[in-house]
Amino acid sequence: MNKGKQQVATTASKEWQPPAEVARGLKALKEGDQATAEQAFQARLKSRPDDADALGGLGVIRQQQHRLAEAEQLLSQATRQNDGSRWQVALNEVRYWSALQQARDAQAKGQTAQAQVLVNQVLRLNPNGVDARLALADIQASAGQFDDAQRNYRQILNQRRDDPQAQEGLVNVLLKSGKNDEALQLINSLPATGQAKIGQSARLQALRATQLAALAKPYPSCTSNSDDEPKAHPAPPPLRQMIWRHAAVGWQAWRC
Repeated sequence: MNKGKQQVATTASKEWQPPAEVARGLKALKEGDQATAEQAFQARLKSRPDDADALGGLGVIRQQQHRLAEAEQLLSQATRQNDGSRWQVALNEVRYWSALQQARDAQAKGQTAQAQVLVNQVLRLNPNGVDARLALADIQASAGQFDDAQRNYRQILNQRRDDPQAQEGLVNVLLKSGKNDEALQLINSLPATGQAKIGQSARLQALRATQLAALAKPYPSCTSNSDDEPKAHPAPPPLRQMIWRHAAVGWQAWRC
């Protein structure tokens, strides 16, 4: 989550001279000193309760503390002031994360329809929000909407190729859709760390065990019983190749 630092930097860089307390608060906030920043903003609000920058700065602190409801209230109040438009970006960001958290909470309670409504509202706030699209894909997967979930997981991986949650979500959706070969091929394309994490799935382990058992069956000889000439054998299918590698068996088994 962006902690509002970009908004603070933008605010501080404009040709504008804030009151001393606000200037001290913004400087401390930019440096990551929440305690000093909050003290400065609170001091300013005692004398000027409608100071947009003290309200906005305090709102950013509440966002960093994950107190999103308070952050939204403070930033909303800041944007209503005559000179408070500079805090609109920060307010939009808080609303994004707040709505996304509400969607996750609804999903956890089994309120799938409500969760989808909320996350679609989030996507309207930021159509390119990867975290919101990930939440939508997770909700769709839990609701059995596998085609939609698969499409969204793939879109996320186009933007964030190494996202572990999207990788795991896509593998699980492929398995639940009966696309076992594709799921294993996807895992095989991941780095070792990603393979190790996703490969711990009980369902995937059972699938691998079944495929390995099939590979353990005798395979036709490469030579004919009728003559001594070598007989060409068809190349193993991609899934067998992948399972064979996972079983750590040499490729010599496929050759004479």
